[in-house]
Amino acid sequence: MQRPHEQDYLNELKIQANNLDLCDRLQFLGQRSDVAQLLAAADIHCQLNTGVEPFGITFIEALYASLPVVTTNMEVGQRL
Repeated sequence: MQRPHEQDYLNELKIQANNLDLCDRLQFLGQRSDVAQLLAAADIHCQLNTGVEPFGITFIEALYASLPVVTTNMEVGQRL
């Protein structure tokens, strides 16, 4: 289940996608239980964090699936 701030962030992303006319090129999949299958079908893993990720399990899952990973350059202590 998504936490309230995660749902707020998702809503903001959907608004931005709409404003940038990207809705036909993006899919917001939400909470999934078939992550291994999704990663196997992907060409790249992109995760743009809004804060420092202390231990990103999704990065490990993507690397395990042999995907190149693109993420945000964030330093410890940096705030947005």
